[in-house]
Amino acid sequence: MSRRFTLLLVIVVIVILNVAFQKMAITNSYSRHDTFRQILQTKVEPTDARPNSLTVSFDKDSNGNIPDYYFSDKNKKTARFNNTCAKFPDLFDLRFKNDLWQVQKTSNGTLLLFNAYWDERNGTKIRIVGMYDVYPTDAFFCQFWYPNSDKPVFVESELPFWMFSRKWGADNGYFIHPYLISCKAEMIDGQLPTSVSLVESECDNATNNLKGCLSRTKT
Repeated sequence: MSRRFTLLLVIVVIVILNVAFQKMAITNSYSRHDTFRQILQTKVEPTDARPNSLTVSFDKDSNGNIPDYYFSDKNKKTARFNNTCAKFPDLFDLRFKNDLWQVQKTSNGTLLLFNAYWDERNGTKIRIVGMYDVYPTDAFFCQFWYPNSDKPVFVESELPFWMFSRKWGADNGYFIHPYLISCKAEMIDGQLPTSVSLVESECDNATNNLKGCLSRTKT
C-alpha cells in the first residue's frame, strides 16, 4: 500500500512540474531576440509627423502592428500620464512572441496581442484581438494615445469575449485561448486614437503598443 501511494505521489508531482515548466517556457520565451527580429523585419516609411507629437497612422499595409511613430526621424518627447503612471512605451520596451504577437504580463498570466481595430458598429470602439493563458475574470484597461496629446486616455474594457467553444475540445485550465477585448473610443478634436496599449490597471507601464487597422464599416 505504501509503495502504491509513493508511486501515485511521484506521478502527481511529475504532472504538476510538467505543467509548471510549460508555463515557464511560454513566459520566458518572450525575449529581446523577438523584439530585435520584429524591428529588423519592419518596413520603414517616411512620415509627415509633427515634431514632439505622437503621430501614428492606422495603416494595415506597413510595419505590422508597430506604430509608425517609432520609425519617424522627428524629435520625440516622453509621453506619460505623470512621472509614475502610464509611460508611453519605448521601442525596446515592447515585447514580442513569434514576431506577430505583442506581449503584456499581468498578475494572473500573459496576454498575447495581435492587433487593434476601429469599429463604428453599435457605437465607436477599439476591438483588440489577442490570446490569454488564463481565464479572465476581470476587465482590462485601454490606454489610448492621440496625436495631439502627450497623456493617455484611460478606458476600462468590456469583459473579454471568448472566441472559442467547448465543443472544440476547450479546456480553460491548460490552453492559451483567443479573446476579443473591446474598449469604447471617441474621436478627439476630429482625430482617432493613433495607438492603444492594453494593461491590467490604468497606471501600468505597457510592454505593448498596437497600431491597429482602421475600419469604417457601419451597419
